[in-house]
Amino acid sequence: MSIFKISVAAALSVATVSTPVLAQSAAPLSLAGSVERVGASMSGAGNLDFEDQAVLGLGLLAIMTAIIVLSSGGGDNDFANSP
Repeated sequence: MSIFKISVAAALSVATVSTPVLAQSAAPLSLAGSVERVGASMSGAGNLDFEDQAVLGLGLLAIMTAIIVLSSGGGDNDFANSP
């Protein structure tokens, strides 16, 4: 290996190791502690309408059709003929 490749590998390894350490030390300087977390409204989140069910069903049907079409080949080339 050339000295250039070794120095690039060393620089990348130092950068990879030091990134979490530098991010952890900068945490008290950020504004993350003063921001209050607010959750989104979850009313009606688990209900599927008819349109949602139809799209889901058509998507599954399309996936199954694609699998069947792609897996069913000509059938003639499944086994090799030996001379």
